[in-house]
Amino acid sequence: LRTDAVRREYVCYECQNNELKRTDELSRLSDASKRITEITEQHMEDLEKLPKKLWKCQEDLQFKLTNLAVIARNLNEKLNIKEQEVIKLEQEFNELKFQRDILAIEVKSLQTHFFHCEREHADHESMK
Repeated sequence: LRTDAVRREYVCYECQNNELKRTDELSRLSDASKRITEITEQHMEDLEKLPKKLWKCQEDLQFKLTNLAVIARNLNEKLNIKEQEVIKLEQEFNELKFQRDILAIEVKSLQTHFFHCEREHADHESMK
């Protein structure tokens, strides 16, 4: 319990909510990617119905939509990579906090031992 209290004492509100933010960002990017894919499919269906003189304009739009889909996919991949990096850094951070907590407990124990020894020494000196 003491270790958990010490850990919470050094974690900011933003870090506690960081997991929710990353999940929300990933969800929004995934939704955007799906919407782009759906729009692209709908666009391809609409292309078949248009007169030929509009075909060139629609090809340009299709090219741009395809590029946007590629960009969205690349952003999702980069986000996944960054997500893994964040998870790794959080694990390292938690390990360091755990080690810090252990050292804090050890320091407290050594201080108590030191004061006890100092008191015993003072008692021996006063007996002389």
